[in-house]
Amino acid sequence: MLKITTISILVLSLIIGALITILSVNPLPRGGLTGQKTAQKQNLSYTTITISGARIDVEIADTPNTRRYGLSGRSELKDGNAMLFIFEKPDYHGFWMKNMSFPIDIIWFNENRKAVDIASFAKPEGEHPKKIYMPREKALYVLEAKAGFAKEKKIVIGDVFSLE
Repeated sequence: MLKITTISILVLSLIIGALITILSVNPLPRGGLTGQKTAQKQNLSYTTITISGARIDVEIADTPNTRRYGLSGRSELKDGNAMLFIFEKPDYHGFWMKNMSFPIDIIWFNENRKAVDIASFAKPEGEHPKKIYMPREKALYVLEAKAGFAKEKKIVIGDVFSLE
């Protein structure tokens, strides 16, 4: 009886230890955080891009983890800020609005940084989104900006962004 109890405690300790390790390496997202706090949790880097004469500060999402969470779990996106997703290769990269709190514009760019598609005012869909926003052409970069950004800055398909 003592041997079974000792083994049970050992197995339970291993399971708890594994869970603690998994959660400390890949923590669960926390809702309600605004830009900077979430970015720090995801270890994002920053740069500035210019498109159609507009300068915008962007957080770079270039790892599977940063791309998976994107802007989800944030309460807002401030004017002049956005998130730039950078992928390993051009493809039809789809985006959903899981756990988003606000609508956004999604702009896809090819490997030459030329806009190939725009989805305006993509609406939040909660925990179980039904819609996936897909580009018409393969893209290497995707910009998520505040809803109305593309219209306000007169960004159209064919516009090219530059990094500063």
